Amino acid sequence: MAEKRGDCFSYEMYKEGEDVVLRIDSEDCPFFPSIEDNAMCMSAVIGKLIESPGITRVVFAQKRDYEYDYEQVRMLEEIGKLRNQIIKQQVLLSMSSVAGMFQGPIGESRTFRSTRKGTGASTIRSLTRL
Repeated sequence: MAEKRGDCFSYEMYKEGEDVVLRIDSEDCPFFPSIEDNAMCMSAVIGKLIESPGITRVVFAQKRDYEYDYEQVRMLEEIGKLRNQIIKQQVLLSMSSVAGMFQGPIGESRTFRSTRKGTGASTIRSLTRL
């Protein structure tokens, strides 16, 4: 199926019976490939699970194969979904806080001073929310 080569986390995806396997070649990695002990491994796997839904098994290939079964892969996929939801909520919260700077109760005017770059001239603006 998909294949990416050339770095520590090069990978291939293939179908084996009913499983869709993500095989990550970690032969060139200077560390032990372990999702539970290495944050880089966990992040790489979660990213690939989000990119390619439907993966049912993950295998790290180094001197021997380290396999993660269906239940473990589902847990990692859930972690990835939660991470994406948190990121989206942070973006929405930051956007609403910026928008809230210019909003007040109906009819309230807000005044702020802005300086145009390079001119040193400043202007005072008044915003009224209707």
